[in-house]
Amino acid sequence: MEDIPLTVAELRHRMDTGLGQLFTALDEVDQGRLAAATDPNRWNVRDHLAHMATWADGIAALLSGQNRWQAMGLDITDDDRKTLGSDGINAMLVDRHRHLEVVQARKWLLEAHQRVAGVLEGLNDEELMRPYGSFLRPPADTGKPIFGYVIGNTFGHYEEHTGWIRELFG
Repeated sequence: MEDIPLTVAELRHRMDTGLGQLFTALDEVDQGRLAAATDPNRWNVRDHLAHMATWADGIAALLSGQNRWQAMGLDITDDDRKTLGSDGINAMLVDRHRHLEVVQARKWLLEAHQRVAGVLEGLNDEELMRPYGSFLRPPADTGKPIFGYVIGNTFGHYEEHTGWIRELFG
C-alpha cells in the first residue's frame, strides 16, 4: 500500500477520509436498493457494514489491551484465527448481524470507527510501530507493526468495500 501513514495524525486523517468516501458511496444509492442488492456471496450492504464494524471493534479492543476476538463476539484464540482465516471468521460473523437494518449497521460502523480513533488518540507515533503481539495479554514481542492491522481494519477495509459498493451500484 503506497503512502502508508506513519503518524497517528496521518492515520486518523486517512481513516476519516476513507469512512467519508464509503458513506458518500452509500448516500449516492437509493436507500431501497441498499438492502436488496447482494454480492456473489449473497451479502448485502448491511452485511458489509456490520462486517467492517465488527473488525473495527476488534482492533479497537486489541489496541486497548482487551481480547480482540471477544470484542468481535467470538470465542477463539489467535491460533484459531490462523486456522480459520478471515473467510472462516467472516462466515461465523455474517449471520449474527442479519437482524440489523442498513441504518443500524451504518451507525455501528461509525461508532466502531470512533472507538478506534479514540484509542489511537492515546497512542504516540512510535507506538504504531510496536508489534501486534505487544498489544496482547500477556504481551509478546512478535508480529508485524500494529499500524498495518489498524489500516486493514479501518481505511483499507473501507476502500475495499467502497469499491464493492460502487461496482454493485455503479
